[in-house]
Amino acid sequence: MRSFLLLLLLFLASCQAADVMLPLLGTPTAVPSPAPSPTAVGLATPLPYSQAGFAAFIGRATASRNADRQRLVNDYVAGLPQHPLASEGQAAFLWRGAAQSVALLGDMNSWQPELAWPLTRFEDTDTWYVQVEIPAGARLDYVFWVDGQREVLDPLNPTTHLRPAGPRSELAMPEYVPPAELTADRTAAPRGTLTPHTLESEALGQTRTFFVYQPAESAASGRYPTLYVNDGSDYLSVVQAPSLLDWLIATGEIEPVVVVFVPPIARTAEYDQNEAYAIFMAQELVPFIQQTYGTELAPGRTAVLGVGLGGLQAVQTAVQFPETLGLVAAHSADLARNDEVLTRRLRLQATLPLRFHLVVGQFETDVDGRDVLLANQRFASLLAEKGYVHTYHELPQGASWGLWEAQFGQALRLFFPALQ
Repeated sequence: MRSFLLLLLLFLASCQAADVMLPLLGTPTAVPSPAPSPTAVGLATPLPYSQAGFAAFIGRATASRNADRQRLVNDYVAGLPQHPLASEGQAAFLWRGAAQSVALLGDMNSWQPELAWPLTRFEDTDTWYVQVEIPAGARLDYVFWVDGQREVLDPLNPTTHLRPAGPRSELAMPEYVPPAELTADRTAAPRGTLTPHTLESEALGQTRTFFVYQPAESAASGRYPTLYVNDGSDYLSVVQAPSLLDWLIATGEIEPVVVVFVPPIARTAEYDQNEAYAIFMAQELVPFIQQTYGTELAPGRTAVLGVGLGGLQAVQTAVQFPETLGLVAAHSADLARNDEVLTRRLRLQATLPLRFHLVVGQFETDVDGRDVLLANQRFASLLAEKGYVHTYHELPQGASWGLWEAQFGQALRLFFPALQ
């Protein structure tokens, strides 16, 4: 018995030294709770209308039973906070309706149906979808190209942009910031006047009509600088340039300026590096404006602006008559069209007293089969090589009036900043 007690005391002493807890007889032993499972980092449920959420929705809808799929799609579309879903350098598009095929057509593929981005239909539903990468600061016009034969505005997107051929749906990525004049209330700005004129052109052998904007404010020097605008009718109807001018002048963004809007008659013929049209503008129209409106005579205070083919003609006119027109704004200029003639002329002759403002869209790589972006890059390099004063910008847009209306004010700010 003594031996047993001695052994028991020795055992208890060893347990105490090892810090071992022994259950008392008759007391239930507590079962330790399992440790919580670590939360997997990055596996949280994405927001439903984020890009990850849209991808997850596609997965759920595709994997769902056919009988449930239309309901899932209807619920998702009903909760859309906006459309397209644009964030994180991506955009997600949905289209609903009966069709054999649906594609995304717009600035992103130069409005060429064969390059349109196809949408995929959720099986057994009326809904089509596509998720694409779009540059963060992009602004693009688009439509849905349905059954390979008709353009349809995005019914889920109320935002449109006017083009000469009619409105188009507009995608503006969150990082796109329009210039102030496009979003400001311009109704309170003092209004300038717009006066129509006609002029008999010997160079063109025809009567030309044009419109002259005269600002409400007087020029500080008594004489105004002048801007001559190709495609003048589109700048009046689509861009609403007089309203932009009113605001830019009233807010002190630019100095008062006279602007001459010249509508084309035969656009392609007139703007395809047409020397006769350049003569009309520089030797007939400019003297008429200077005499009638008392504008400044210096070429450094006289600008010409054009877009697309009109931008090419703006460059041609200034290069042909640098002693008259010293400032050139060429936006999406179609410099890929017979560019050898113009570039050879600039390369071989001495640097002219010209200043250029060049802007082109990053999506302008296939405009009627011509790489306008590459042509502008090469032209800007030539200007730098020859020592011309110039600015050059590539923007994540296409050849569209959305780009050109935003750059109208930017060119004026560059050429005619408010006098200090």
